[in-house]
Amino acid sequence: MSVTLIGLLCTAIYLNWAYSNSDEGKSDTAKLLGEAAYVNSDVKVDDGDMFEEKRIERETAREKSLQLIGEILADDTADQATKDTAQKEKLKIANDIEYEATSETILKSKGFKDVLVTLTGSQAVVCINAESLIPTQVAQVQDVVSSTAGISPDEIKIVLAH
Repeated sequence: MSVTLIGLLCTAIYLNWAYSNSDEGKSDTAKLLGEAAYVNSDVKVDDGDMFEEKRIERETAREKSLQLIGEILADDTADQATKDTAQKEKLKIANDIEYEATSETILKSKGFKDVLVTLTGSQAVVCINAESLIPTQVAQVQDVVSSTAGISPDEIKIVLAH
């Protein structure tokens, strides 16, 4: 039974990772501004629909992961090490949700029209509804995400969708 639970936990972690590393809507062309990886995308956004769609996809993937983790935590046959690992992953997901939402709110309050922040381990991808950013805006994004989520500015990738 423990092997099954470990398999479920690995599946939950994979679902969270797979969504976070999705390349959909990203360009292969990147250039650096400051320390941020800055990607200009040819994605055309219609009234923020893409942003809302990606938020729903992110939420759905996380719900699936949390459901699997909940099953592991509720299983009386699971060993303590497996439950501890599941609890740590649950806490990580909860923290990521909070950091992403806080970063998005702060960036919107600084004048960015629409923003989607996705955290993956020690990296962040910030998708912004804009045609271009000036260096001070890049620095703002880096500062907000770095101070909110504790991610190094050189690990923050900025993707523009316009």
